[in-house]
Amino acid sequence: MISICLRGSFGFAEQIKPLLVEDWLKKLNLAPKSKSHLKNLMRVLFNAAMRWELIPYQHNPMSLVRVKDGSKRQREPKALSVDEFRKVLESIPEPFRTMCIVAMCLGLRVSEILGLRWRDIDWDGLRLAVRQAYV
Repeated sequence: MISICLRGSFGFAEQIKPLLVEDWLKKLNLAPKSKSHLKNLMRVLFNAAMRWELIPYQHNPMSLVRVKDGSKRQREPKALSVDEFRKVLESIPEPFRTMCIVAMCLGLRVSEILGLRWRDIDWDGLRLAVRQAYV
């Protein structure tokens, strides 16, 4: 009974055209990366709707949608100088301060820092093994 109701509500899906989606995305006042994320979300939704048989199996129309400069940065990232990093550290409380130092010195991501354990440190060989991460 539920699937019948859902099937009826997805009748609009066959009417979505790639060029119309491209035009809609162009008109949005968002960064190209955000537009690309929207397009990918729509692609995932179409795949899910086909998998759940809410719409007929077909070629996913979102695979035809293009987003200009979707993977291009709008501005260059700024690297902090040593003095700038020290100033930032002054305002960060523990344990986050230590996490920032580890991230800066070792280039680890937050998820990798959260996954560190004492056994991951080889004190004799002066090595650190990233064995797990929290996502």
